This record gives sequence, C-alpha cells and structure tokens, in this order.
Amino acid sequence: EPLDRQRESDTSALPYLAAAVTGFLREFPWTTDGLSRSERRLLQLAAAGSLTLAEAFPRMDDGQRAYYVSDGSLNDLADELAGATPALLTAFGAEGLRRTVAITDTGREVLAGRLDRVAICGLDRWFGGTHLQAGNMWRWDEESQRIGRA
Repeated sequence: EPLDRQRESDTSALPYLAAAVTGFLREFPWTTDGLSRSERRLLQLAAAGSLTLAEAFPRMDDGQRAYYVSDGSLNDLADELAGATPALLTAFGAEGLRRTVAITDTGREVLAGRLDRVAICGLDRWFGGTHLQAGNMWRWDEESQRIGRA
C-alpha cells in the first residue's frame, strides 16, 4: 500500500517511476480473474493459436510503456502455467524459447473470467517481498488502479 501511494505522489524527479511501479503492481493477481498481467498476456497470445515462446516474446509487452518480461521470466511463466493444477497452458517440444505453448480449456475459462486462477490453482509465490499465499493474498484492481489485500 505505501508503494501504491508512492506512485501517486510527485515523482517528477524520477519520471519513469510511477509507470514502473504501476507495471510492478499489475503483476499481482487481478481481482477479475486471479491472473497477473503477464500471465493474462501469454494466455491471450496462446488463445489465438499455439505458438513458440520465441514468437510470443516480442509481443508480451505490446501496449506497455515499459518492458517487464525477459526470456528467462517468460520460460518460468510458461512453466508455472503449464505446471499448475489444473494446467492453464501446455508447453511441449523443444527447450527454452523454442517450446510451443497452447492454452488449455481451463486456461480459456480463466481468461474469460469464468474461473479465478488463484481459487482453482492456488498460489504460493514470493513477489516483491510479499509472500502471496492463502491468508495473505494481495490483488490488483485494474478498474480502480489500486492494490489491496483480498
């Protein structure tokens, strides 16, 4: 919450700070579907048809003012979505960015907002010094542009 308030203060001395903090906060699970911004983007790309991570990589930050996804973090993201129970994505074929990913039926349901990623798959992740898990879940509300404890 203090970080959320900081981006609303005068950050003119650091002109990219507010956008960077907003991008960081958008990586928390969203109130609408439990997906982070990056998780949602990868599922959106896969929903249009299977593709390699190398094809997805340059499109992960479309429409963003800053870049957040590295090749390593994209690999980790695909592993997490494919390893979730139930899986939201399948990843198969070659190694690394040459792997092909495809959305699962459950992934489509989450992407459509009919299921919540955190509710059906759980979440146990450290993010920015916060241990996101049952009983300590923070969510980003895109409509109000605020972070809050769920």
